[in-house]
Amino acid sequence: MESKTRELVTVLEELITRHRALLNVEQKKLRSIINQDLKELDSLISQSKKILKDIETSEKARLVAVEELCGTDKATITEIGHKLSEKRNAELTSRAGSLTSLMLEQKELNQRIEYLLKDSMDIINFSVSVFSGASPYGRTYSVAGEERLSEAKPASLVLDIKA
Repeated sequence: MESKTRELVTVLEELITRHRALLNVEQKKLRSIINQDLKELDSLISQSKKILKDIETSEKARLVAVEELCGTDKATITEIGHKLSEKRNAELTSRAGSLTSLMLEQKELNQRIEYLLKDSMDIINFSVSVFSGASPYGRTYSVAGEERLSEAKPASLVLDIKA
């Protein structure tokens, strides 16, 4: 039982290390998105894929260790802790808390990146529609200042000339 507990703690430490590395790469991704450095972003995406594979491997090892300790891989830290000494339980709970906080930080960072990318796509889509004259009808206003739809298609801002 003691060796399985040490194995679980070791796997949790690996997960913490890998999640810190992923968080570091994701923070760099955020900076490269802000700076619009696509080469660096591409490199960082490759790095994060490798780290995610390593996390998946460690996660599988964690599930095996939990199953060997409790008979099921669905056991919680609290359930595992009841089977351990007070010292080992505190050690396990500490590692689990660290891992949880890293994952929450990662989730928050991912939401920021998603927000930035969505805003960037909105700006790109708006620019494309302005330059292409994608709107079939323009808006005009009457003398009284009321908005009305124009039946005439607005002129495209992009030259459409055949040579």
